[in-house]
Amino acid sequence: MVRSATGRELTDDERTALYHRLLQLKKNGRVSSGDIKELMRTFHVSQQTISHILLRGCQMAAETGCAKVASRKKGRCVKAFKLEGDNVYKLPHLKKDVQLKSGTVALSPPCDEDVTLALDALESRLDDEHLVDEIVRILGPALNIVDDV
Repeated sequence: MVRSATGRELTDDERTALYHRLLQLKKNGRVSSGDIKELMRTFHVSQQTISHILLRGCQMAAETGCAKVASRKKGRCVKAFKLEGDNVYKLPHLKKDVQLKSGTVALSPPCDEDVTLALDALESRLDDEHLVDEIVRILGPALNIVDDV
């Protein structure tokens, strides 16, 4: 019997292609051992991997009507979380706490000096406009402001 290398991760496209090929080779609810050995050689996976993909695809098709055989590995996702307002950082899973405690996470990403100066000027102008609006709100009835339209 030919043994294939184990520990290989199939991409989602490869898993889908393998599942579709299994459906084509399936006769009377079974796939012959010769066909499985050929698939093992083609995709370089073990017989157990092939049977898991077929079983999972059939279960998902029965439950939802759509056979999803994509990988469900936990390490493929990244968690986004917020720090102080609307600063959103995406850090690798399980490393965010360590990086925050050690201080290796840049709380403000590096920018060009021109961009930083422009942002500071914009913030200053917005603060001035808010101050003027507040003064107009307080003194509005006492002022006789006429809009020339």
